[in-house]
Amino acid sequence: MGTVEFLEFVQTMLNILNLKIPSVGLKINDNIRNPITKENCSSFPFLKEFADLLTVWEDNSERELTKKTCLATKHTCLAASDLAEYLLDSENNDFDYILLAMFNPWK
Repeated sequence: MGTVEFLEFVQTMLNILNLKIPSVGLKINDNIRNPITKENCSSFPFLKEFADLLTVWEDNSERELTKKTCLATKHTCLAASDLAEYLLDSENNDFDYILLAMFNPWK
């Protein structure tokens, strides 16, 4: 993966995790910036794929992230995905959608 592809991957991850307003995706016609719902849960696989990429990145001796940065980002992606999935799948949920920015540590 080249630099451009990696940066686009990071930008997509940040767009998913920093979504604060439900209508942003509609205004700019960007599906990745739509809120996570039961019908639109394409962000789950992406966040898990990003965590897998970081594992590969961490194991690659030529490219280096600090261990803390890599670990924190992996845990954030996996926890955000799992949390949203749990909230949408709960039997007594009252959530129509999930905005992950409300849970992420990078406010």
